[in-house]
Amino acid sequence: MQLTETQELDAELSEVENLGGKNVPDLFRQIFLSVPVAMAVSSADGPVFPNPSCADLLRETVGESPQLWQRWVSAALARLVANGSWRDVVCGVCEGRPEVELTLGPEVTRSGHRVITLRRIEASESRSEDLAETVSTLYHELRTPLTSMKSSLSLVQTGETGPLNDEQGHFLGMTMRNIERLDRLVGDLLDASRASAGSLVLKLGEGDLIPVLEEALNQHAETAKTAGLKFETHFENATLQARTDTDKIIQMIANVVGNALKFTPSGGSVTVSVTEDPNGEEFSLVVEDTGPGMDEKALAQVFEPFKRVHDENNCKVLGSGLGLHITRGLIEAQGGKMKLSSIPGKGTCVRLDLKRWLENPENPNTG
Repeated sequence: MQLTETQELDAELSEVENLGGKNVPDLFRQIFLSVPVAMAVSSADGPVFPNPSCADLLRETVGESPQLWQRWVSAALARLVANGSWRDVVCGVCEGRPEVELTLGPEVTRSGHRVITLRRIEASESRSEDLAETVSTLYHELRTPLTSMKSSLSLVQTGETGPLNDEQGHFLGMTMRNIERLDRLVGDLLDASRASAGSLVLKLGEGDLIPVLEEALNQHAETAKTAGLKFETHFENATLQARTDTDKIIQMIANVVGNALKFTPSGGSVTVSVTEDPNGEEFSLVVEDTGPGMDEKALAQVFEPFKRVHDENNCKVLGSGLGLHITRGLIEAQGGKMKLSSIPGKGTCVRLDLKRWLENPENPNTG
């Protein structure tokens, strides 16, 4: 596979492609040459034609030599074809060179020519992918012992191994709740890291969301009662038809409402409202509490992972500092938005704006 230098492209591109027996129009050639996206046209046994943006990126990634470009691109394409994939992240030729995401398009003519796009991977994206991989490994390593512990404790709790006194039942129940909390926490962190790396897979289903939301919120009513809080829910309409990932919505409700209940002192209130956008394209979950609130400095840090913005010396509430970080990752992966406002000493309002009709991606990345 030969790599043709950029300066030769304008003269030779019209000879590479034929559409219906006609040469590629000048308009396509002009767009190809001027678009600020690194693109190249290739064929299985012919030359590769990079546009100027692609040539610039190849210089950064591989070096000045077009011969090195040829070998690097050929090796990357050969690996893609061998793996049967259409996208890959390729490292530069040496340390300090950027990583590049290479995407191979479908064959566009009978001649077998294809369009390749290249995109520089920023360091933060690489770290996100590394984190997703690390957390995924951690989750699967923890899942087996956690499942075994839950099964064993369940047998003891139900009396299969002999009768329990009240004190033993109390401590076993506390242990089981903490195991379940750890299981949820690691699962939440896995979803958040995958969302950050762009590899979160949504399981979409269509139906009425109101019963799902009611059930999810009812689970928090007993917690509110025990904490001495007033807990109210308001639904704008009796039904809410949507195509969403209900498990992710329940997960977000658990994080946001759970946060509000934890930080609101006894005698306060937590209110959850569900409203629809007038155009019917979105719906919103709004959670308002009368907790301690946050100042501007705390608001600027509240989405940082493992960051607890309340004074840990005075705050008796235990937590990991991951709830809002995880929720933001989940909602952004669904094309929604999360808004937060707060007044010190008066309370906090969290608003989740979600799309009603999500579409399955054509090429999902299962991560």
